[in-house]
Amino acid sequence: MIERQDIPWGRPPVPGIPVPPFDDAEQSRAFHSALAEHVFCLARAAGRFDPATFALLSILPGAAPGTGLEPWVLRVALSTFFPAPWTPWNLATALNAAALDGYQRWFIEPHRIGYHSDPEFWADRSPDGSWTSYFRERGQLRRDREAASDDDMVLLLTAHVRAHPYPFGWRVRDETRMAALADRAGPTLAAWEQHATWPYIADRLTGD
Repeated sequence: MIERQDIPWGRPPVPGIPVPPFDDAEQSRAFHSALAEHVFCLARAAGRFDPATFALLSILPGAAPGTGLEPWVLRVALSTFFPAPWTPWNLATALNAAALDGYQRWFIEPHRIGYHSDPEFWADRSPDGSWTSYFRERGQLRRDREAASDDDMVLLLTAHVRAHPYPFGWRVRDETRMAALADRAGPTLAAWEQHATWPYIADRLTGD
């Protein structure tokens, strides 16, 4: 198995959640509602239900535009390892439809998926259902990782395309603005602590 410990290897998907392309608006709403519930469950399990999570939950259920996904919604799903019943093929299809990787256009074959760019990336599926991924960069071929199943390959693809959200992994250019925003965070958090005691939040967080 792969050595990365920041991927939830072996975690099964939740059956019954529609994945794009959706047949109708009801399927789209079901996906977005399930994603909101997933984000909520992560926050509750972590014990850190904060204003940022509250803001995200306030817009996710209403972001169902039609048969596809808004790119930002797919980003939320990827960054949280949303356990929809993706396959490697339909996840790659969703990445293409959302144009999430810019110049990277995924090719999708029965036993291989990947993209042609620099570096070039692809993964091959073995008859036993396992996968092996590869990179080719500047003419140098490198065997990357292995995934034991289609579900683990979905997790590997998810980790592969997850973004480094600003400002994580970025150089913060406006330190003055960041300092001012940090200074204003305190009063907002104090107000949030009061708001979070309201029953519609407090009861849900305790599972009542």
